[in-house]
Amino acid sequence: MKMVYICSAYRGDIEYNVKKAKEYSRFAIDNEVIPITPHLLFPQFMDEKTERGLVMSIDLTVLSKCEELWVFGNITTGMREEINYAEKNKISIKYFDTNVLKNVNNKIKSNIENTIFEYNGYHFKPERKLRKDETKDICTFSKHIKSDTELGMCDYEVYWKKCNYSWKKFYEASCSCLDVFRCIENRKLYVPCEHELFEFI
Repeated sequence: MKMVYICSAYRGDIEYNVKKAKEYSRFAIDNEVIPITPHLLFPQFMDEKTERGLVMSIDLTVLSKCEELWVFGNITTGMREEINYAEKNKISIKYFDTNVLKNVNNKIKSNIENTIFEYNGYHFKPERKLRKDETKDICTFSKHIKSDTELGMCDYEVYWKKCNYSWKKFYEASCSCLDVFRCIENRKLYVPCEHELFEFI
């Protein structure tokens, strides 16, 4: 199973934030990944106020061992440090809208994965995660993707670009932790990458 780092607020209303961190961790388990949630471990024996530098250093070391960073809720200063570290070290980041995480306390897999969402005027449905044989190396993965000049979603300037694209905003709209999405309008499969929404073949 894939290890993911749970990135959410801690300082402020600590009791509430710890409760939410538990919910986000349950959500991760229900979506078949291993949650790594520092909020639920290090505060048991470390002082956030007097050891913040050490806590953050340990958090980033733990993050370096994870395959993905999952971001929940409004971004705080500490969360921004974790996001910046993930971006710098090419760790995949996925953003979730906490307003739609309704059933994370239940032992029922979240119905979010079946939700059709709208992005840039098109509608998408989460389909599945990428298999290991599809992503074992960059050469293998590149054989499965291609630019879709008809859809034209990217963040760089090319003649076939039809609309702006943001990896972060796509995942915010999807509220999904899956990798492959189906476009309802053209029935094609897509993989959201950092700078372009690629057709998956």
